[in-house]
Amino acid sequence: MMEFFRGRLFKRFIMWFMAVVFAVMFGMVVAGLDPSTLFTGGTQWALRVDGVKIGTQEYQKALQRETESAQDLLRYGQDIDVSQRTESALIQRALMVSYAHEHSIVPAVKEVQRAVSKNADLANEFRPYGIVFSSAQAIEAFAQDQAIQAVRRLVEGLPVVSSAEIEQDFLERNTKAKLRFLEFQYLQFESNVEVSEDEARSFYDANGGIFWRGAAVDVDFIKLDPNLARSAVTVSDDDVRSYYEQRLSNYESEEVHARHILRRLDAGATAEEQQAAREKAQEILELARESDADFEALAIEHSDDTASAVGGGDLGWFARGQMVPPFENAAFGLSKDNPLSGLVRSQFGYHIIQYLDRRSTATPLSQVRSDIEATLSTARSVERTREDAEEFFFEIDAEGVEQTLEQERFQVYELKVERTGVFTAQDTTIPNLGPSYLYEDVREKAFRTRSGEWSEPIEVKQTYDNKVTGYVLLRIRDRRPAGIAPFEDVRSDVERLLKQKRAPELAMSAAERLWAKYKDGDDVDTLAEKYVPTSDDPQTLHPKDSGEFATQSAGYISGMGFCKPAMVAAFQMDLNEVRGVFKGQRAAYIVRLAERTDADLLALTDAEKANIRIRLLDREKRAVLSAWYQDIRDAAEIERNAAVLSRF
Repeated sequence: MMEFFRGRLFKRFIMWFMAVVFAVMFGMVVAGLDPSTLFTGGTQWALRVDGVKIGTQEYQKALQRETESAQDLLRYGQDIDVSQRTESALIQRALMVSYAHEHSIVPAVKEVQRAVSKNADLANEFRPYGIVFSSAQAIEAFAQDQAIQAVRRLVEGLPVVSSAEIEQDFLERNTKAKLRFLEFQYLQFESNVEVSEDEARSFYDANGGIFWRGAAVDVDFIKLDPNLARSAVTVSDDDVRSYYEQRLSNYESEEVHARHILRRLDAGATAEEQQAAREKAQEILELARESDADFEALAIEHSDDTASAVGGGDLGWFARGQMVPPFENAAFGLSKDNPLSGLVRSQFGYHIIQYLDRRSTATPLSQVRSDIEATLSTARSVERTREDAEEFFFEIDAEGVEQTLEQERFQVYELKVERTGVFTAQDTTIPNLGPSYLYEDVREKAFRTRSGEWSEPIEVKQTYDNKVTGYVLLRIRDRRPAGIAPFEDVRSDVERLLKQKRAPELAMSAAERLWAKYKDGDDVDTLAEKYVPTSDDPQTLHPKDSGEFATQSAGYISGMGFCKPAMVAAFQMDLNEVRGVFKGQRAAYIVRLAERTDADLLALTDAEKANIRIRLLDREKRAVLSAWYQDIRDAAEIERNAAVLSRF
């Protein structure tokens, strides 16, 4: 036995085993997961909610989702605690699932599987789960989410909205105001904010989650464009004729020769007029069905289509697409064995159609020659490019990329090695190539190809018509694992964020210095004349006018932007009153109430009452759910595993 442990076979086994472990750990790091869970069986927990553990992997995935969803808000300076949002989301889910279990709301897995297989809408709702999770996990997660929705419906119940609440909402939303204002934009003060190295590093250390980024690759690529291969392919007259003859049915169109009798009916005809026209048309149809009927004579006598009536209703030959659809469908449905239609209703009135003959006509080759030449040229260019891309790949392996680029066969493509730069699997654009949706296979291949090796040619197609637009070969220059970006890579972003955070303070200070000069009788125009900028302030200040606005929860004022305090004040101020300073989302403001128009309850219609009731009910439901959740959250026993959470 000891000889086995000393032997070469055992050593190879150990080396193989360590290589596998290393590969798995590396893969987890790239995916943003904690490799230590390999050795703990994944049993480490980050949170415990009423005794139910939330594992580190679940926490990591949730943190990654919250970080990605908050990236834009964070980068534009909004103060968001991603860790707190992650914990709140996980705790809320755990408590609601627990409540569902306690009240037997969670459906059995088999019931969910059966429902998904039978209900198309439910199957569509389930489909994203199958992409993100394994089969068993997908069903369980879907069942839990269905349970959570059921809990929401149960808790929300049906709140009551009174008529007084509806009227108050109408008044708030239809009382309008306009402001004249002075604006101190934060952006104008950012250039005056100084950020030291220590401040930048301190902010980075405290807010590293902002700078989390997914796994990425940097790629060399060579693209062969079929359009450039057109000069290398030929299309002969024989090729065009052969293509045309083999597909002659594609160039043939069917025509029908027919007569008709029309009983015209105006668009605005009454029910009585429509009935009279139908009865008259039915009488004529009965005459046309008689064995000795003369359709031409009937058309001359009874048809309201004067243009064709003189010729016995003869319409000549016509192809599909030339007549209105009801008429066309009826005419092309007739034959020698069934030559007479019933009553056919169109926008013109009632038709009776007599079939005379049918023929097929082919579009002459001369009229479609250029189209066929273009089709054949495109197909042969694509085929030539595909063959050349495959040959190029094999030549790279044999001769190297530089020598292969010099070969005569490939000169038509004007090939060169280009570089994308760094991109992630989530980016919507691949740099120097184009939109990710057009290069989906290229993006997927980039994350599966081994570094330093050229991939086989990847066919690129347009999504809407599957037209081949090229072939791409790629080579991975570098890989970047998922994780928080190094400080040096994001230094400029850190400085920008700090400037965005501090600029509002400078803007508010400048606005308050001007507001301190306000005296009774001043308006914003005279106040603007008192403005004396310091070296750190904008050099000019001009009064502006807002658009008309009403009260709304977000605090948006037309022409000003988001400033809830100024909006609230506008509906409390007297006309021409001046107030300041208000802190908005993008600026500090001093405002004057320039205009206010009160709402008229007499303008409140029943339809608008119904819409307001629906909106207020929805708001009340959310409020009820929020209050209920806060109660169970307060009663819950929640533990944080500080040792684990400190790693994130």
